[in-house]
Amino acid sequence: MTTRSTFQRVALLTATASLLVPLAACSTGSGDEAGGKVPIQWWTWDQGQSLSYEKCAAAFNEANPDIDVTVSYYNWNDYWTKLTAGFVAGDAPDTFMNHANYFPEYVSQGQLLALDDLIASSDFDLDRFSVGIDTWTYTDGKHYGLPKDWATEVWYYNEDAVADAGLTADDMQNMTWAPDGSGTFGEIVKKLTVDANGVHGDQPGFDKDNVAVYGLMPMGLQGNNGQDSWSGFLSTTGWTLGDEKNWPTRFQYDDQGFQDSLDWIRSLSADGFSPKNGAFTTEIADWLGSGKIAMAGSHTANLGALTSIEGVNISFAPTVIGEDGKRSSLTNSNGDSIWAGTKHPDEAWKWVSFLGSPDCQSLAGEDGTFFPSIPESMKVTQEAMLEKGIDVAPLVELVESGQTFTTPVFQRGGELDATLKPMWEKFWNFSADAEIFDQMAAESERILAQQ
Repeated sequence: MTTRSTFQRVALLTATASLLVPLAACSTGSGDEAGGKVPIQWWTWDQGQSLSYEKCAAAFNEANPDIDVTVSYYNWNDYWTKLTAGFVAGDAPDTFMNHANYFPEYVSQGQLLALDDLIASSDFDLDRFSVGIDTWTYTDGKHYGLPKDWATEVWYYNEDAVADAGLTADDMQNMTWAPDGSGTFGEIVKKLTVDANGVHGDQPGFDKDNVAVYGLMPMGLQGNNGQDSWSGFLSTTGWTLGDEKNWPTRFQYDDQGFQDSLDWIRSLSADGFSPKNGAFTTEIADWLGSGKIAMAGSHTANLGALTSIEGVNISFAPTVIGEDGKRSSLTNSNGDSIWAGTKHPDEAWKWVSFLGSPDCQSLAGEDGTFFPSIPESMKVTQEAMLEKGIDVAPLVELVESGQTFTTPVFQRGGELDATLKPMWEKFWNFSADAEIFDQMAAESERILAQQ
């Protein structure tokens, strides 16, 4: 699964909202029937999953000779642009991989088909999914997607840098943190940091203005929920982004504990253990591959790519353990949705329901390109990844033991991003102190109150 920061929403969602009107089922859809077969398109932004689900499409087409499913892959940015253009033109794909950041706007624009009647008429069992049902339920109580996968946050680290700092894999697997900055995480970051003279960050004489290897990645690059950076710290304290699990009325940035914790995280940059905001403009693979950053947070969709970077040994560890002895790791679930304008809703549902079946998810899961949303299929993926030397058992344990949480689903994401991003930048650039979070909380409440 590919997860993305809330700052990476497609801006044209807001810009073209007025152009997007509900389209009737008689619209042009994905094309006319060819050779007596009903054509069904399915789009994804995940290249790995596109290859894995090609196997599902082949199996489905063989079992349903009257339907022809076509799988198409587009990179993340092009994907949402093309999808929105398809909504406007009336030729969007019948079915597509959807993201929780986008589906509320799509529902409000009338672009997604509610699945409830189809679920009921086919006796489709939603209990098969371990994650994602709440994520794909709108304010009307209806379902607009079936969970297809899940991911969670981890810390990717350079094994050689860890050894050079006198640390062990066990140290990394059991990092602890408390809101006052105590715990092993901060000490590990210091040890991993090395200045140009070879002095580590926990040693006398460390030069914070002449750093060769930063112990920690830039922490101010993520969005409103702190995905891949600070969320795994704050969540261990009981803090939540919204005042409601889903459809919040405000973001709780004015919480004093939140502000104190963010101040501590930002101090790592002031002390030379993490780069200043904007110092690194490349992607996480470049940070780790160059050896200039020893540890960086990202999601499990990157496990295969980041642990196989050529010339460097990268491993991963779960998020930090809080004061109560437990972790709290952000997770989310992508889903499969049906376009409201499809000419073939029954055939589209037949395909989407197959995507949400153990047969398909286990078949696709054999490649280890994603974490399936169905537990029995996840076991297939877990075994496949273990054969590649990647043990994800600790991450599965997080889900099974309830040590994960989801970002709330909310409306007006584009406006929230546009409003809050400059404020975030002021904080991380040290041009504003934590008091700016009071203003951000007020702005979130104003925007979320709009209908």
